[in-house]
Amino acid sequence: MTKPSTQSFQRLTPPGVGGIHVFALIGPHLDQFLSRHFRRKSRGGGNLSFGYLMDGEEMIDEVIIHQRDRRLDISIHGGIAIERRLTHLLLSHGFEPGQISETTKLSSRGTAIQEEAELGLIRAASPHAVLFFLSVLEGVLVREISGWISTLNPQDESHEARRVGVEAAIESLLMRASFGLAMSEPPIITLSGPVNAGKSTLFNVLLQRERAIVSDEAGTTRDVIEAPLEVDGYPFTLLDTAGLRSTEHEIEGQGVARAKKAQARAALVLFLMPASRLLQCTDLSAIEGYCSDALLIASKSDSLTLAEQDQLGQMWPRAIQVSGKDKTGIRELRRRLLFSSPFAGPAVREFPCPFTQRQVALLKQAQAGLPHDLETAAAALNTLLHG
Repeated sequence: MTKPSTQSFQRLTPPGVGGIHVFALIGPHLDQFLSRHFRRKSRGGGNLSFGYLMDGEEMIDEVIIHQRDRRLDISIHGGIAIERRLTHLLLSHGFEPGQISETTKLSSRGTAIQEEAELGLIRAASPHAVLFFLSVLEGVLVREISGWISTLNPQDESHEARRVGVEAAIESLLMRASFGLAMSEPPIITLSGPVNAGKSTLFNVLLQRERAIVSDEAGTTRDVIEAPLEVDGYPFTLLDTAGLRSTEHEIEGQGVARAKKAQARAALVLFLMPASRLLQCTDLSAIEGYCSDALLIASKSDSLTLAEQDQLGQMWPRAIQVSGKDKTGIRELRRRLLFSSPFAGPAVREFPCPFTQRQVALLKQAQAGLPHDLETAAAALNTLLHG
């Protein structure tokens, strides 16, 4: 009978999910593997490190390392080639594919919050999302809430002052909730606008790969195309939609209807208008599908002369002039996307932050009970912690 390997690895993220894959390793020689194949760039706090996965002097990928006594987690980008290189290195060091046992789970305390963080880590689609959920697994949010519960003792003479402190702390957490919720459910960005406005071209440029079919023929896109998007390490979901116009064509009409639904569910709409057409436009409200809170994109700006681009900038100062052909304006667009998202809000990943609707609802329940009913507040916090 073959003796089972003392060194094993398992990919925690399902194939095709997210732009990040997480591998869990267990075994007695984790430090040897790291010393040979990991070059640290910086520490990320706690047991987190940033750096490069190396094969000799060749850098394979930027990675995030989360290390404990008996377990090592490596977060890599989701490309097939990178995954194969890591698998090859692991096999060459005697690691064998297998299941990571329950005794080596990420969350040693097994709280409901950490279980939710494990699920978030599996679904993480960007480096900052991985770091965020790993920080939760380090216990930062659990420690915060555990501390509150221990102070809510009505028999303590100083309980009133402590209650006020807990109330203020909960309010602070709720203010940061949009940041955490966006880590769990990446904000949806929908590309909208008339036919042949360059939506599919911009879709491919933002993704940095050919995902949507691009054609000069109007109405090429008939359905909503969805893909994960990473902006400066933060997760988004990008939707390409059919061009908005009146049509009697049944299939195209269905595409237009779906485009409008996608626009309605978006956290941010990018409304594209060809720059040459926008230059002649004085009232966008007459354009089908335009909404005033959309981010206006003057697409195909390379079709204008420099003088016309200046004129367009004066007419529509809030519009971002972009060209999918020569990639101008893309950096500014990505900056605006981040600035318009919850990731530009009052939080960073190291701070305690709720990240599920369950957590937010229980925090609000505890907040409502705090002024007069410490027992109800403590019960809500206990449910938040333990499920």
